[in-house]
Amino acid sequence: MPSGKTHTRIWKQVKKFLIPASILLFIFLEYTLVYVYPYSCAGRHCFTNSLLIAVGYPVGYLIGKIVTPDLDMPGITETEWAAMREAKLLGVIFTMYWMPYGYFIPHRNFWSHSYFFSTAIRMIYLFWWILFFRPIQLVLVILLGVYFGLASSDALHIWFDRAYKENKNGLQKR
Repeated sequence: MPSGKTHTRIWKQVKKFLIPASILLFIFLEYTLVYVYPYSCAGRHCFTNSLLIAVGYPVGYLIGKIVTPDLDMPGITETEWAAMREAKLLGVIFTMYWMPYGYFIPHRNFWSHSYFFSTAIRMIYLFWWILFFRPIQLVLVILLGVYFGLASSDALHIWFDRAYKENKNGLQKR
């Protein structure tokens, strides 16, 4: 399994492709989704759903830097240490907020290290409070994009966990 530092290094390398991926996602959705469910409106302002999803995608990927599948560890992870070091009190609050998740979700099992399902669990744990906001339809469409971005970050993490092992010479294929 790659270490937390290795996961962060890989995450940063892939981050370069966020803007092109968002543009491609927008183009794809604009020519497919717009025919099914075209708009979300807030008051007098309407937005294409494909734009909202494409905007949420990089946000989700960036959230994936700290909301990783390894938050299921009962101890403090490399990511949580970095959050506390860089964000001080906010990092401590973040770490405390995710501690119950770490104690109740077993490490590296289906609930925390599966494609899409474990991302949905972390999204619900992270964004449950959004249900109290209005207009909920607009927020949910943006969160769909955030979900796709976080799922991309999680998939990268999970794939490297399963495909590679780390030793003193670097990453090696299993």
